Amino acid sequence: MMACGCDMPIPEGFCNCNLQVDGCDGICGSGKVLDVCDMCAGSGYPEGACNCLGDTLDCNGNCGGSDYLDECDVCNGPGILFEEGECDCAGHKLDVCGVCDGNGIPEGYCDCMKNHEDCENVCGGSAGINSCGLCAEEPVFTPEDCDCEHHKEDCMGVCNGNRVYDECNVCGGFGIPVGHCDCFQNVDGCDGVCFSGKEM
Repeated sequence: MMACGCDMPIPEGFCNCNLQVDGCDGICGSGKVLDVCDMCAGSGYPEGACNCLGDTLDCNGNCGGSDYLDECDVCNGPGILFEEGECDCAGHKLDVCGVCDGNGIPEGYCDCMKNHEDCENVCGGSAGINSCGLCAEEPVFTPEDCDCEHHKEDCMGVCNGNRVYDECNVCGGFGIPVGHCDCFQNVDGCDGVCFSGKEM
């Protein structure tokens, strides 16, 4: 083909006088070439793949291999052995509180919620020493009780005292005086009637 002037033919293997070649698309000088996967102007292996099929490297470096990383990043490893009581990749165990590699019930407490035993040795219980020094709820008092033994005050206001009102309504008194017939120191008349005033 006489196309380059001065009767010079296009050099063999080229498609024009500028020494360009046909691209893979059949267009002279397009510059398009086949990629590694024989795709015209393709981008080669898919991103992250190790071949044209899209396979990736396994954990042993084999393209399209079946080896895998377990949850502990060990190639073909067994992972965390939960059935053997392990709770992490380091082989730690759960403590009594369900904490992986924990220290169990905190010192000074009776359970994982940091409760204490009450005075009845019940963990997290509410029993305490009441005002009477007993491990129980507050005792039930009547309005007349003056202590934890349910004693009463006497007429002098002494708790569990022994003073009482006599028949003359005197606290700790001795009642009607001897020789008198009432609390006002009156005497019987000759008719036997108190304070009748009758005399013999």
